[in-house]
Amino acid sequence: MPELPEVEATRVHLTTWTVGRVITDLTRHDSGLDPQLDTLVGLAFTAWTRHGKALVATLSDGRRVHAHLGMTGRWARDPDPSLRARLTLTFSPASTSGSPRTIAYADTRRLGTTRVLAVDDDPFASLGPDAWRDLVPTDPAAVDRLATALGTGAKPLKDRLLDQSRIAGLGNIAVLEAAFRAGLHPHVPVGQLTHDDLARLVAGIHAHLEATLDDALATDALVYVNEGGPNPFLVYGREGEPCPRCQHPVKRALHAGRPSFTCPRCQPEGAKA
Repeated sequence: MPELPEVEATRVHLTTWTVGRVITDLTRHDSGLDPQLDTLVGLAFTAWTRHGKALVATLSDGRRVHAHLGMTGRWARDPDPSLRARLTLTFSPASTSGSPRTIAYADTRRLGTTRVLAVDDDPFASLGPDAWRDLVPTDPAAVDRLATALGTGAKPLKDRLLDQSRIAGLGNIAVLEAAFRAGLHPHVPVGQLTHDDLARLVAGIHAHLEATLDDALATDALVYVNEGGPNPFLVYGREGEPCPRCQHPVKRALHAGRPSFTCPRCQPEGAKA
């Protein structure tokens, strides 16, 4: 599933591929997509912005398009005819060599969305602080910002971090990788976290996003672990493999229907690491 790094890489690619170029043709291969998209022909993209996992494109007439990748969505440049696209855009020739003439949005599970926004519609309004921009370890306010977002009580850390209204952009993989980097069990109650725990968690979130973003930017295509791509993660998907820190076997467990991967030695459940 695309998480913040993949969505940010998509924003960077779409900015490079489309900004300043006129849309000369648009085909909705999926009738379930917003028919207002047809009115974009003749317009140009002027900017792409991101908050959490949501993308918004601004058009030359001032309107905006909301794009969310869902679970399997991806944008491809000069797509292969075999790609089962939901939406295809064709652009005027670019002055820069190598710019794609066509881009396509594919989404196997069709859980993503691409729609024209109403004037007063803000898809970012319900989202919490952005996990990449607003939780930077060098920012003195980052730990307090995270503490406010997580709140208090017995709710597990993983549940709060996955709540996009609290912290925007993290998915199951990012939460588990950040918790491992911070030496925290992902199911620890948020009310038990100390200031030092939160400081390590801010650093862990940032380190994971930074490393994953570098990988995502290195390619135009998003390849997911469950689709046969190589596993670049420290603990996610590594049940039974040695922990990269202490060599103890990584454990897999289910929590609220989602898999959790932890090192029992580095992230003891029910106790502070």
